[in-house]
Formats: sequence, C-alpha cells, structure tokens
Amino acid sequence: GHRGWGNAMQIGGGFLGAVLGGGAFLILIDYASWSVAVLTMALVAALALVVPARLQPASRVRDASPTTAGIAWRRALFVGVGVVMVYQLGLRLTQAMTLPFFIDHGLSLGELGQVNVFGSSVVSLVAVLLTGWVLTRYRPVAVMLVTIVLQLPIFAALVGLSQWAEAPLHVAIALMLIQAGIFAASFVALYTAMMAWCRVDLPGLDFAVLQSADTAVAMLA
Repeated sequence: GHRGWGNAMQIGGGFLGAVLGGGAFLILIDYASWSVAVLTMALVAALALVVPARLQPASRVRDASPTTAGIAWRRALFVGVGVVMVYQLGLRLTQAMTLPFFIDHGLSLGELGQVNVFGSSVVSLVAVLLTGWVLTRYRPVAVMLVTIVLQLPIFAALVGLSQWAEAPLHVAIALMLIQAGIFAASFVALYTAMMAWCRVDLPGLDFAVLQSADTAVAMLA
C-alpha cells in the first residue's frame, strides 16, 4: 500500500514536471525562439539543483559491498528487465509519435504546448492519484495488465485517425489526454512492481538496474 502512494508521489512529480516542462518548452519555441526555450530550461534546471545540493543524505555502512556480477545472474531480475522493456516499448514509441501526429493535423507548437500544460497535466495528476489509491487494494501486475488493455483501443483509434486526413481535432486531442492518463497510471503501476521485484538487502542496486532498462527503452524510442 505504501509503495503505491510513494510511487504516486514520485512518478506524479516527475511525470507532471516532464509534461509541464515539455509543454512550456513548446510554447517558448513557438512564441520566442529555440535559443530562448533552451536557455530558459537550462536556467530552471540549474535552479532545481539548489534544493538537492543542500540536502545531506545520511551515510549508510554495509557489511559487504554489492557487486554487479552478483546481480547479473539473478534470474528474477533478468525477467524483470525483460518485462520492463516489453511493457514500456509500445508506450514509449506511441508517445514519441504524438508530437508529429498533431503537427501533421495542423496543431502549432504553441497550441500543443498549451494542451500539455493545461490538459495533460491535469489528467495525469488525476490518473496518478487514482492509481495510487487502486494499488493499495490490488497487485501492481494486475494494474499493469489493465493499463495494457486500456491502451489497445486508444492505439487503434490513433491509427484510424492517422488515415483520416480531415479527422476532427477535438477527437484527436481527447485521445491524447486519455493516453496521457493511461501513460501516467502505467508508470505508477510499473514502478511499484519494480520495487516489489527488488531484493530486500539490495533494493537500491536492483531498482537501478530495472530503471536503467526503462531509460534504455526511452532512449531507443
């Protein structure tokens, strides 16, 4: 139960930051310039380092130093890495195609940024909180399966709209917002499951391996 709410806070903050930052970036590009947008994001990132830099984590001493060699042969962790990569691949690829899809349908960068800032962020926040509550009652793997089932009609509808030159823009935006909510919910469920797959004695190292697999999929997508 605590993992669900913990991941709701973690993923909610990170995902909303990405949505708001990405939307603001597009708005700045459209109304100012690429250089202004990049410099603004760099300044915001620098300011965001102030709080972590002032925090001093408590030191922890272990009896034995963990080795990556011991991690590599753990079968359950390999299965977890495979699940993460397969689960995230479809989501990441679809998310990467969202921007060019809406640009092709006549939405400007500024308008797309406004949809992200004022639409996707609200939907994602609701989805994150709702998923955190659901995870206090159901297993994360079950929630992951539900998000996969919910994604199928959304993906099918997006494929259909891509073949329709005069597709109503409001329908496409509605699908985008629904997809954003499912995307946020799937992140909370996945990261809660990843915590459950980690060993009790080495949770940080195991979780880092699983998160690295997710990052690798994001880079490839």
